[in-house]
Amino acid sequence: LAREKDPALAVLVKLPAASRRVTILLAPGPDRSLVPHIFNDDAARHPLGMVRVHNLSPHPVALRTASGKNSELAPGKGFLAPAPGETFAYELSYQADGAWNIQENNLITVRPTEQMHMVILRSGSSFFSSSDGSRGGFMQTAFLRRTAR
Repeated sequence: LAREKDPALAVLVKLPAASRRVTILLAPGPDRSLVPHIFNDDAARHPLGMVRVHNLSPHPVALRTASGKNSELAPGKGFLAPAPGETFAYELSYQADGAWNIQENNLITVRPTEQMHMVILRSGSSFFSSSDGSRGGFMQTAFLRRTAR
């Protein structure tokens, strides 16, 4: 109804009550649509120097971090991970057709003054492909940083 009144309107979202900091991610959805995701970035929920991992894909994923902890995430789930020594080291796997497949291993710098979101998704959007149309893997990952002020 709101979009019928204003076609330029992309999305309406409810913000978390009493939250002073949020991240709003508009991720690719079906039929070239955008799906909003609201991340509560209040310091009590997302301390500085940590990474909040979000599985926005339709597949279960597993993330093994430098601490040796293996976290399996169902679609739509997430968790908070430390970045010891300012480095978030991880191995990302996904489950497709009943088998687990390793997607990537990576090291990401996370400064003690930053909040970081790791977003895992499966998208056909051109935003996640190179200029020649190639992709880095079955899943796509994006890292969002926010520096404390």
